[in-house]
Amino acid sequence: MDTSEIVRRDMSAERNAVSYAGDTSTAQPDAFDQAFDLDLRSETLSGVGLSRLPALHAEAIETSRLANQVGRAPAAAGLLAAAGAIVFGCAIGSTALLPLLVWSFFVTSAAIALLAILARASRTPFDLPSLRGFASDMNAALLYAGFAWGAGVFLAVPANAGSSGLIVFGLGGVLATGAMLKARAATFYFLIPGLGLPIIAAAMGGRDGLITALILGSIAAGAAVIAHLLEKETARRLGVAPLPLLTLS
Repeated sequence: MDTSEIVRRDMSAERNAVSYAGDTSTAQPDAFDQAFDLDLRSETLSGVGLSRLPALHAEAIETSRLANQVGRAPAAAGLLAAAGAIVFGCAIGSTALLPLLVWSFFVTSAAIALLAILARASRTPFDLPSLRGFASDMNAALLYAGFAWGAGVFLAVPANAGSSGLIVFGLGGVLATGAMLKARAATFYFLIPGLGLPIIAAAMGGRDGLITALILGSIAAGAAVIAHLLEKETARRLGVAPLPLLTLS
């Protein structure tokens, strides 16, 4: 016979003693059993709560990291706008004005999209499902921003910039954005189109262009590997799983 059964029988005996003493009119027959069952349920719930602590810890860490990522949207938008203004200033007079203005519009709209995401997030409680949705929106905006930036190799970079100008343009925006965002997924979403388009443009430029494309591709691969390793190291240090490349709400 287990301990709980012994305790239950002792409580029943005590209840019967009260009943024999003449207090049956006021005694509640199930009071002792209800109290005992409540204690058992409390112990069970405590065990369930302890078992959920690792999952709650992981959710808290993910919430904090996603909040920090979304919170970097203004800095990313400002960096993108500033880099676009620098390129515009360097290219004015050497590039046709209409393509340059079109490219500037693309870059500016990408910066505005990042700011709009933060504005919507600031009006919503920072719970995990909402943050996953905003992080997903931010990744989509960064994908568009990467295409906008990469298109500058066709619309903004002067034809006489040469291989060195192409490399500086491609790497400058991507590396600066990756360092600002400090997140693997966000870096990847901007890096793939942001360097993919300059690599394609370089590969179309003959032998020297192929060498430039190989240089850009090697640096892009290195940047992707570094971002991946940094994410794994951060997750290991925090004791959680790495953030996924595709954030779902």
